[in-house]
Amino acid sequence: LPPPCAWAPAFFGGGETLAVVTMGQSDGLFQSRVELYAIGQLDPQETPTPTAVCPLDESGILDLWDGGSEGRLLGEDALFTVSPQGTLLGSYDFSDRYLKAYALSGDSFSALLLGRYQTGSQADLVLVGSDGSVLGSLSISEQVLSLSAAGRYLAVLTADRLDIYTSDLTLYRTLEGTQGAQKVLMNADGTAMLVSSEYASLYIPG
Repeated sequence: LPPPCAWAPAFFGGGETLAVVTMGQSDGLFQSRVELYAIGQLDPQETPTPTAVCPLDESGILDLWDGGSEGRLLGEDALFTVSPQGTLLGSYDFSDRYLKAYALSGDSFSALLLGRYQTGSQADLVLVGSDGSVLGSLSISEQVLSLSAAGRYLAVLTADRLDIYTSDLTLYRTLEGTQGAQKVLMNADGTAMLVSSEYASLYIPG
């Protein structure tokens, strides 16, 4: 395989496809691309040939997420959605802002926390659909400690509060006094796990 800068062994179809992100050149410019390999067709005696190749842009890829029916790739300046056949379904460019936090695993949406300045707590929470369209945005003036998405829910953890939104950025539930929690893990059923350096607790919205 080519030297990867990112890879995911279960990128599509329950582990049937291997995704490898590489960096090459096109017209003198660096370009990322995702190469898909059918695991069942890999022969250790032969040089593997990708079943599909999807060019991206010059962004270095930071993270990948396996959604089964689609894959999401987070670049330094853009978010991409790729089909199991290697087709680019959509992209969202945020090259004019700084990426502060993200959650890729929502049901048909990803969440990006973007700021105009590298420092400071002022930022916009942007929900992006699979086709690259903006589903909603929300201005946030507090420091966000953690983002997590699952199903139709998005959890936003700040220093003293947990806010859970639905995929249209409607506020679903708020928990005041999170007692030093540093990370949140959202569940598809609307519950959320709060994790600190000393404990983990499950929040069940009433």
